[in-house]
Amino acid sequence: SPVVGYVVSRPLERVHEVSKDNERMLRSIAYKTARYFLDLSRRENNWLIQDHYQESPKISQVDRLTTSPTNLGMLFTSLFSSYELGYLPLDQFLQRSRRAFTSLLKLERYRGHLFNWYDIEKLEPLSPAYLSSVDSANFVTALITFRQGLRGISLRPIISDHSIRGIEDGLYSIKAEAYVLKKSIKSRAEKNLVKELCALAEKAYEKVRHAKQPKLFSDFYTIFGLIHADIVHIEKAVASLRADHAIVGADQLFFFVEHLAKLVEEELGFERYLLPHLHSRDHSIDTHVSRDEHLSKVYKQLIDLLETVPSLYDVGYKMMDQVKVFDFRKIAVESSLIPQTKEYVITWYDELLKDINRSQARAREFLTDLEAIERDATRFIDEPDFGFLYNKERGLFHIGYNATYERVDSACYNFLASESNLVSFIAILKNQVPQKHWFYLGRKLVRSGGQVALVSWGGSLFEYLTSLIYFKAHKESLLGSTARAAISIHRKHGFK
Repeated sequence: SPVVGYVVSRPLERVHEVSKDNERMLRSIAYKTARYFLDLSRRENNWLIQDHYQESPKISQVDRLTTSPTNLGMLFTSLFSSYELGYLPLDQFLQRSRRAFTSLLKLERYRGHLFNWYDIEKLEPLSPAYLSSVDSANFVTALITFRQGLRGISLRPIISDHSIRGIEDGLYSIKAEAYVLKKSIKSRAEKNLVKELCALAEKAYEKVRHAKQPKLFSDFYTIFGLIHADIVHIEKAVASLRADHAIVGADQLFFFVEHLAKLVEEELGFERYLLPHLHSRDHSIDTHVSRDEHLSKVYKQLIDLLETVPSLYDVGYKMMDQVKVFDFRKIAVESSLIPQTKEYVITWYDELLKDINRSQARAREFLTDLEAIERDATRFIDEPDFGFLYNKERGLFHIGYNATYERVDSACYNFLASESNLVSFIAILKNQVPQKHWFYLGRKLVRSGGQVALVSWGGSLFEYLTSLIYFKAHKESLLGSTARAAISIHRKHGFK
């Protein structure tokens, strides 16, 4: 029967719930990882991400900053993840994405592919100009993921609880750094100063952690205002430690505080820019309109609409019409208010419409940016030709192509359990190689400690897990069971 068919077709996997402690750990790692990409993709790098960072000894000015397609793909997925997790306001996400694509369009390519290494300050490929099949596939796959995320942004609330949770992650990192600093200090006077700092960080973190999920726009603004005040106090305390006591480790803590303060300021700045009418609200109007029952009722409905957190599309194409539906100006003109008060209320409403008109124009600019970013992503997804890297006789992909010497590598990727399976996946997806190629990839099995897994080139988790960042492997599938076995085997080896 259909019921039996439905029951036996349901997936066997149970939803795995991450514990609160593990979620906190993962979000803390995510926050610090995001900072790497946000801090190092800057103007002097042409808004692209370098492939490495060295703290000690510092990289000299003569050393080249380089990157690869894999790193560039990670930049875009990191930008979207940062926006999604609340580490990057929408306007900053769009600005950074546009700048990165502007730089990418200046890079020399071959048959739509990026070369494997570039000097990101000069935007030139390193010699010899080499094209890596895997790196190119990593980049395309990352952009497909990035583009998929873009398509939902215009209809999402412009600000949500994710923004609060992102600030919570930042405060947790500050708190953790403060406690590490406290343990490293021996002087009692300095220890007391850091103890006060820990108390400030703990108080701010707990305040945000237990904050009720905001529903109205004013709720968000109030929370951001309170958080900003707390961060200013923390910033002053850390600055004092740096200046007056020169405590080792205070610089790192100040770095975290400074960046979190900037994030809160950027969130507030974005809201003020996009929705100026909510920050210039005249609360005396509440008293004035209360003298006319019908006007007061319509006014309340109007304010309720404006307090609802809109999507970018709503602001750009719906809000003005939604406001005008109330016919507030006509009702105000016909109200029982005295002429002077009536004129004041009408003037307020006319200014409100001007502000909403500005909001509408700004939202449409952001929506245009979104469309442009999606077009750029699509261009870099569609243009690469993987067909010329495919060996038709062997049914496998060559490792790469040296464009300087116009020579394709003789070696081919031939294992399914490899980061190179992304090349196969993307090329089949783009209909540039036959589907049968997937079945030419080696499926040799190896047993280790009672577990069975596919053989890879080097047995590293990089090989087994890289492609699974981007697509789901079911637990019972060959790739899924191999990934879990590989993790288990590596863990057991690590405990030896």
